[in-house]
Order: sequence, then structure tokens, then C-alpha cells
Amino acid sequence: MDVSYFLQTIIQLIPVFFDAIRILLLSIFFGTLLGIGVAKQKLSKKKGLQRIGTGYTTFIRCVPSIVLLYVVYYGLPKVLGLFGLDTTSWDRSVYIIIAFALFCGASLSEVFRSSYLSIDRGQREAGISVGMTEGQTFLRVVLPQMVRTILPPLGNSVIAVLNESSLGFAIGYMDILGRAKLIGNQTYGAKNVEIYFAAGVLYWLASIAIGRLITIFEKRSNRKVMFS
Repeated sequence: MDVSYFLQTIIQLIPVFFDAIRILLLSIFFGTLLGIGVAKQKLSKKKGLQRIGTGYTTFIRCVPSIVLLYVVYYGLPKVLGLFGLDTTSWDRSVYIIIAFALFCGASLSEVFRSSYLSIDRGQREAGISVGMTEGQTFLRVVLPQMVRTILPPLGNSVIAVLNESSLGFAIGYMDILGRAKLIGNQTYGAKNVEIYFAAGVLYWLASIAIGRLITIFEKRSNRKVMFS
């Protein structure tokens, strides 16, 4: 293995690596908002809303990520075109963010739902009984306890989206995998081991960093709940 070429490849991949982080953060942000909305549907007393939320989650979980990406990339422009919206100027990263926000939202919705239900209902009732509104009770009593159970699966979802984002190459987006393949073509495949190992190391380091951050946040949330 050519160590010097391996290090050179990492340097070449760093710019697209930071772009992958941008896509990851946006996907997680919109996926979290979507997950909260779907969780509220599942917790609703209205059967219709429950079925919609459950149906969405079931569908997304049963569809491979690459298929979901293709559906968004090829299908969304046609759907929006029916309403007179032109998507020809959209960057391909927009489709990746939408697809993985949908992917992330489905898994996080179940995390939020189960976490909310794990909190004793008596605590919510106690908060309201001492004069707090439902919103204040949620923010001060329920949410701090939910964070403890949300953080571990949230970390897993973040890492999953990071790894799945490499599928962007399938729609022609120059992500880490795409840039690695381009570099490999320049060497006619002679340095493929060094090139793809470099890409793998970047994903590995990012996953380790995400895991460490989640652990730090989890410890801090435990302290806050313990001394609140």
C-alpha cells in the first residue's frame, strides 16, 4: 500500500467530505422536524392521522434508500411540474437532502413517539396541576427526560444518514464516492485500494466523532435531569 498516495487522496477528498457534512446536517435538521410532526400524528387521538403517520413510516422503512433517492430525483420534478414549479435549476444535493430527510424522519418519528410514551403520564398531569401550561410542562418536565432516550438512537440515525449519503453518486452528484472514483479513473485503477481506503477512513472518523458528541450530550443531559 502506498501510504503517501493514501494521504494525498485524503487531502483531495476533504473538500467533498465537508460538503457531505453539510448535506448530513440539513438532512438531520429537516428529518427531525418531519419526525416530530409524524410522531404527533401517531400520538393523535384521530384514527385518520394515526394511519397516515404509521403508513408513512412503514412505507419509508420498507423502501431501500437508493430507491427512495431515485423516486425523489425522478418523481419530485414531475409532481412539482403539475403545479407549475420548475426544478431544472436545483442542485442535485437538494434531492439528496429531501430523500434522506424523509428517510431520517421515518426512523426518528418512532423514536420520538416511544420516548414520549415512556414518560409517566402522572408527571405531565402534575406539571399542569401546579399551574404550568401543557407547553411549559413539556419543555420543563417531559423534554429533558426524553432527551436521555432520544440521543442514542439519534446518533445511530445520524451515522446511518452519513453512510447512506454516499449513494448521491448514483444520481450524478460528486460526493466522496464520486470523487474517489474520479481519482481512481486517473490512475486507471492502479491505486484503488489507497483511494477507497482513504474514503472509508473519512467516513470512519466522522462516525467516531458523531458517537463521541452524542456521548458527551448524553452525559450532560443526565446531569441536568439528575440535579433538576
